[in-house]
Amino acid sequence: MSFLQPSGKQKPLYMQNEENNLSTLICQSCGMSMTSEHFGTKANSTPEKEYCCFCFKNGEFTDNLSLYEFATENIPETSATEPEELKFPISNYELILNETIKLQQLKRWKAHSVHQEYYHSVYKVVEYINQNITNRIDLSKLSEIGHISKFHFHRIFKAILNESPGEYIQRLKLEKAAFKLHTSKMKVKEIAAQTGYETPESLNKAFKKRYGLSPRQYRTSPSDLTMPMNKPIAGLIAEPEIRIIQEKQLLCIPVKNAYTDNHSFTNAWSELLGYVKQQKLLSSITEYFCISHDISTHTAPDKCRIYACVNIPENIKPYGKYSIQKVKAGKYATFKFKGSYTDLDTFYCNIYRYWIPKSGYTLRDSFHFEKWINDSDKLGEHESLIEIYIPIEPNNKLPE
Repeated sequence: MSFLQPSGKQKPLYMQNEENNLSTLICQSCGMSMTSEHFGTKANSTPEKEYCCFCFKNGEFTDNLSLYEFATENIPETSATEPEELKFPISNYELILNETIKLQQLKRWKAHSVHQEYYHSVYKVVEYINQNITNRIDLSKLSEIGHISKFHFHRIFKAILNESPGEYIQRLKLEKAAFKLHTSKMKVKEIAAQTGYETPESLNKAFKKRYGLSPRQYRTSPSDLTMPMNKPIAGLIAEPEIRIIQEKQLLCIPVKNAYTDNHSFTNAWSELLGYVKQQKLLSSITEYFCISHDISTHTAPDKCRIYACVNIPENIKPYGKYSIQKVKAGKYATFKFKGSYTDLDTFYCNIYRYWIPKSGYTLRDSFHFEKWINDSDKLGEHESLIEIYIPIEPNNKLPE
């Protein structure tokens, strides 16, 4: 996300936290970092640790601005000359939009729905991209799918995901191609067709630009998924149960910092269940799932598309960052895992490097998912009980 900072002005402290990876309290109104000397005060004059003294005094906020007004006040004045490192100017509209999205993650502004429609529109487009990544995607139609004008759509998309629509699509296609190169014996021509490239040459050009290697060179390069294994790492794999799964419709929310925050899933499911409770369907929730469209061996952990999900017996209208996703019906190899989510990638590598080559199956073109078995109050803990579902189909060259 781009922020313009004029010379001599200090960056907002929540940005400094992100850059320096500091663990400090954040004001849930303005996003500033706080120490005890910056705490606001409650009505009884005791310290208020959620808000800073500039935003909250004596039990009240020091302003009654709307989210948009607060965002407008919170951005610095732009200078006449744009910083040299920026290749294109940033308008005040984009600055305010960026700040609004940033603020809406804080407690004071979460209930404000001014820009929740932006989230809903962008995630609706993301779902369309996820489902059509194997096809040629017309960028000009994405704004129509999100029901946002073309002028605003690209700015809003980038503000929320930190990538333009074109960058996002290109990255997903190339990561999908890289994954197939390391987990299948498909020809480059076939991979090009399955990742939406019209010719192998167009895939080769884009792939080499990103990875510095041609697809064929990349296939022979070592990786966590391709290192030879005669037998699995002790205790990390067992023979799976092969199951036929019917289509599942799930209500989902993105998981933030899944690989760095031990409470990321707990927080995501808590927020998700709060939304379900508002819809008066909490009593019908019986299963907890995690959908993973990526694996961090090929996708940067902070960009992995991971969702906490619950089963829904009837339709719920998604809103904001909530989405409806469907698990495809079909055959799955089901593995059992016990441990921390941060160790799952090692388990997956064992599956791809050891079990699949010997199994008589190949990967089906669908995402894998996980079913969390723990009680809801223990979800996300280090000793999580998880069933892993890998989409498979018989290898035609081997007996089933």
